[in-house]
Amino acid sequence: MVPENHGLQPARRENKKIASSMMLNVLFILKVLIMGGIHGDERLGPNIVTYLAEYLIDRNQNDVEITNLIKNRMIILYPMSNPSGYYYNQRVILCIWILNSNLGRENC
Repeated sequence: MVPENHGLQPARRENKKIASSMMLNVLFILKVLIMGGIHGDERLGPNIVTYLAEYLIDRNQNDVEITNLIKNRMIILYPMSNPSGYYYNQRVILCIWILNSNLGRENC
């Protein structure tokens, strides 16, 4: 019995060329990474990154500088990088090491 392909087309050479050119564009585009919530006891970071995302979306069509920024950059917004620290309101995670250092990792 031959399985159905559910409407999926087999990969074609031109599709592979498009995908590879898209990958090259991703490699050479300037990237911006904004992270919040690295330390769980610093409560404002996730809110600021979320507000920034809303700000960029709201002003994308009306502000030429924001539109150019979004068109010419890969913007990565990471609101919360330490959710357990945020939940427990502490810098360390449950195995008692600080996320942005190697101190105490031998206990994990």
